[in-house]
Amino acid sequence: MIIQRHGKRDKMRASKTKELFVVSEPVRKPSQKPESFSPKKPEILKMAEEAQNNELQLIDPKTGLMSFEVVKGGPYRFVGKAVYARAFDGRGSKDIFRATWDSCDWVFEELDKLKEHASDEPHDAALLSWNHYTDKSNEVFKLVYGKTDLLGYTVGRFMKADCPVPKDMDYVDIPEFHIAKGWFKKDYSKRGYPDEGVDAPIHKRVEREGVYEVTTWRYMAEIYPDASNDRSAPDFGYYIAARPISEEKRKAAEDSKKLRDVFIEQMNNLAPRGEAVNIDLTTMVKQGLENFEAGLGLRYENGLMVITEINKASRMATPREFKAPLKIELRAKTDSTNIRLHYSIGRLILNFHDFHIDEELDRLVINDILTGDQCGIEGCGEVPINEFVDIEWLIGKEFMAVKVNGEIRHIGNNHDYIREFAKNAEYAPSATVRVAAAFGSTVTVELLRVTEI
Repeated sequence: MIIQRHGKRDKMRASKTKELFVVSEPVRKPSQKPESFSPKKPEILKMAEEAQNNELQLIDPKTGLMSFEVVKGGPYRFVGKAVYARAFDGRGSKDIFRATWDSCDWVFEELDKLKEHASDEPHDAALLSWNHYTDKSNEVFKLVYGKTDLLGYTVGRFMKADCPVPKDMDYVDIPEFHIAKGWFKKDYSKRGYPDEGVDAPIHKRVEREGVYEVTTWRYMAEIYPDASNDRSAPDFGYYIAARPISEEKRKAAEDSKKLRDVFIEQMNNLAPRGEAVNIDLTTMVKQGLENFEAGLGLRYENGLMVITEINKASRMATPREFKAPLKIELRAKTDSTNIRLHYSIGRLILNFHDFHIDEELDRLVINDILTGDQCGIEGCGEVPINEFVDIEWLIGKEFMAVKVNGEIRHIGNNHDYIREFAKNAEYAPSATVRVAAAFGSTVTVELLRVTEI
């Protein structure tokens, strides 16, 4: 099926598109490490060829991320028509950016005449760049980025650096730089400023590899390939400027990995101070509201404890306290979001979601058991829906660790309570262990076990 992007120009393009390949449906292999493409001109043709050879699969089915790479590009001159609007307002700016595409057919007609100046990035695109035309700015944004909160949105193409600028057009000269490229199998039938968060999987891939860091204050770009019948071709691309991490950051990452390895070895050799206590779920105590039933629905089914949250202050607590350091093991499932474990004033949240904050479910949230200070760790907190998972929260003297189904999601020592253990020999927290749902989730508990270590 031909996807019509926008305007008469795309309809004309779509009619000229020929199907180059018939690619069979990719075989899903969850254990297979996805390939990273390095497409050359023409990029769509190259990706189709690699799809046949490498059984193309999505790196991230949730977001539609199809391939990812960091390459060096440029220098370029991005030529097109620009508009500027406030970046972080709640309404208006997105509509302005999207409307720009509807009036830019003439831009591409002019650029088509400059074939000799076409670059190795031939696709229609929108360049997002921060401008310097005004001193009025959001002070927080200016403090972080050193620029204003007006976002430049230029609809056009990456051209060669010496490309002449046609009348009534704008341009941005871009020096040679590294580009983090994400290609998506996700149709944006209406061009212009896609859903917020489209850049998140690219950020995560860059951070995970630990070789580059994104520099979003320099440039970002939306990339729109021509419409195609080829099922292996991407629907949409997103580019973010990047740079190699500094030697200081690289060394810090290496030191962090070495420390992590030490913690893992210590974790594997921990000796319990007593017997593991399997909690009788029917003895757990209602906690959080005077009128408890107004805050939480509770029932027992076939030995399972089922908690439905109505008010986030309500939870189920063990009938006795346990002294830290300790290990908490929970086998549970959620029908949607928020599996929560509490100890003292600390807590651990998987599938975090807040009605007031539209976050993805993959953030792991931890609150310190001494101070309650919260930290969020991206890409570590998601668990499957309606499927029991084994969660282990180890609150140690020298490190904290979180495991899900045997996989380490977090391990580290940058926690206030650990610093208190180190300086105060009398520090010995004792508290109940609590299980909770939140923001409408239903959590089903099969097992809760606590071991003092």
